[in-house]
Amino acid sequence: MMALVVGMGFTSCSDDEDLSGDHIIIEPSANNPSTAYVGTPFVIKFTVDLLDNRISEVDVRTGNLSIAGYPKTKFDDNKTNLLEFTYEPKEAEVGELTFTIIAKDNKGAENFEQVKITIKKQPAEIESFTAVLMGSYDDANLGSFFSTVTGDVYKITPAGENSELIDFAYFYGSTNEATISAPDNDDVFGTEDGKVFGPVTSWATRQKTRFTRISAENLTVAEFDAAENDEIITEIEAEELSKMVNKLQDGDLVFFVTADKKGIFKVAELDTDAKTITIDVKVQK
Repeated sequence: MMALVVGMGFTSCSDDEDLSGDHIIIEPSANNPSTAYVGTPFVIKFTVDLLDNRISEVDVRTGNLSIAGYPKTKFDDNKTNLLEFTYEPKEAEVGELTFTIIAKDNKGAENFEQVKITIKKQPAEIESFTAVLMGSYDDANLGSFFSTVTGDVYKITPAGENSELIDFAYFYGSTNEATISAPDNDDVFGTEDGKVFGPVTSWATRQKTRFTRISAENLTVAEFDAAENDEIITEIEAEELSKMVNKLQDGDLVFFVTADKKGIFKVAELDTDAKTITIDVKVQK
């Protein structure tokens, strides 16, 4: 996707001649970037072509201010010029940034085009934990509680002793099947019939991690596997988050939010016979 371009002619009137800017053609390059990052300079190229008269001035503005190096009043050619500018976006410009290119001729006519660029924050480093194996509530050998801080899996007793570190728990239930839940989920944790991991209800800290599945349209497994920074995480716009995700399947991608960071995990392998799950986790530092 290339930069969005919007054009419109300014019209002014004269008793002697038509000063419409229609004869001034401003054409941004089709290869201009559509996305840029805070602190990383980028280049925008454009052509100014006059079908009549001569170029007198070209200005480039953000808002009402001209950018560095503009306006220009000296040109190699009076009719056609390939011009460019370099711009380094600032933190305050995150979002859609609009550049207005204004060209004037020697008779006072002018025209403009707009180039819109999406400015993003610089992607940050992430922690990656692969092949994280967890067992269900009745597994005698494997732990069921995971920490995105340490990357470790804990059994229930050490998990309770380190409850401030535990971001989610895994179990395989008769109704919910393969499920990952926040520690504060009283719908599944407790001593009543149908609930598991009773001691969790008395932990000193019960993290309020929240989850939502990610559709393949928003993120593919290949994109998740290739990710080396948090851009895939920050681009997820989750409107509804839940205390748990159930009926997990191989290849599922799940976005989660902890008390202080966001992440995504992938179901790498689900063994329904052993009731174990293996996940890969990518989380903000």
